[in-house]
Amino acid sequence: MTSRRLVGFALCLVFAAAAQGAAEAEGPTFYEDVLPILQQNCQECHRPSGSKIYRGGVPMSLTTYEEARPWARAIVRMTASKEMPPWDASEHFDGVFRNERGLTDGEIATIRRWVEAGAQPGRPEDGPAPIQWPDDDGWVFTDPDLVLKMPEPYYVEDDIKDIYTKHRLVLTPDLLPEDKWVQEIEFRRGSELVHHFNIFVKGPNDEETRGDGHFLGGATSGSPPHVWPEGYGSLLEVGATLTFDLHYHKEPGPGSGGWDQSSIALKFATRPVTHPVHFFPISNYEFEIPARHAYWHDTAERTFEQEVTILGMLPHMHMRGREAKYTVFYPDGSEEQILHVPDWDFDWQEIYWYSEPKVLPKGSRLRIDMWFDNSPEEAERWGFNPDRDVVFGPMSTDEMLMGFISCVYSDGEPPTRQGRGRATETTAGGE
Repeated sequence: MTSRRLVGFALCLVFAAAAQGAAEAEGPTFYEDVLPILQQNCQECHRPSGSKIYRGGVPMSLTTYEEARPWARAIVRMTASKEMPPWDASEHFDGVFRNERGLTDGEIATIRRWVEAGAQPGRPEDGPAPIQWPDDDGWVFTDPDLVLKMPEPYYVEDDIKDIYTKHRLVLTPDLLPEDKWVQEIEFRRGSELVHHFNIFVKGPNDEETRGDGHFLGGATSGSPPHVWPEGYGSLLEVGATLTFDLHYHKEPGPGSGGWDQSSIALKFATRPVTHPVHFFPISNYEFEIPARHAYWHDTAERTFEQEVTILGMLPHMHMRGREAKYTVFYPDGSEEQILHVPDWDFDWQEIYWYSEPKVLPKGSRLRIDMWFDNSPEEAERWGFNPDRDVVFGPMSTDEMLMGFISCVYSDGEPPTRQGRGRATETTAGGE
């Protein structure tokens, strides 16, 4: 090769490198532009220990450039369609709930432009420091005051598809030396076989509350820790009985069984609690969904005898659940829809926590509307039998119509003892 050609070839390399550098400078880079978006909105689940957040695990971790780069085009598709990050409340409620997930139009555009420009890494020093997420043995909130496990591990047999179990733990003085107010609670499934689990508490001298006591909280796929504002909390007494109420769900077969020992972590209030928190469902136990009906509607409701402040809401159905609404009818004759989940998901059941608690005056009526899909098409997706009428029941192939609320009452206590975990419900016919 002549010297002239060598010079020309070298100049081409220089120009190519300069062009590539200019392209990188013109477009967003991973570390400076994309990583902050992923940290804020995605890594809660998309990280090595994300399987403890989402039932069945997550398909990828997105904590580093090396992890995210192979999924770049998929990230564009899922964010542009708003399938990710998952958030099922309608857009009418954007900005209402403090745990809302979602990207701005600008953030979605940044990810798209990053990929269009070649998904360049940029310089690590231009990006934020890595988040120190907990490993499988850690908790989302650090330094819990008390960690409680199921008393014994439980084995789910291979032939089981659906099963509910209860595991009781007495809070002896060695576990809980003195009464405490719980302000934060985090749930950890001990196995991917756990679809969801609830925690109930019954005080040592509570002879009036039926069953397992009042509902402390629960977790499904996607559930972050329950965190109540300062001054709010739930009482935990020495000698109380804690019930782990678990629902295991899987496909039966050889090798499908496994062990579970789910647990919770608690943080106690450090300042006086003036607002005792109650968590209970407004339910309908008497509905019947006709065979093959694709859009069956039914309701439950409650009229409050005193002022109530709602902190959060959790619609709960089973496999046929399709849509949910919460509507308040005020004493002055006006009404307000306070939650609409148009595409409810059995495998991603969200608690919608208000940024500013919602006050309902005395005499307000809260109606829960839910819709169910018992069609053959939905049955093929979930594996249930569409050729039978479906009523309330505990199995995933049965149904539930339960609109949970987390709330406080104006005088601190519900109108009746029965209200501590069991709402008075009025049923309405389906259509």
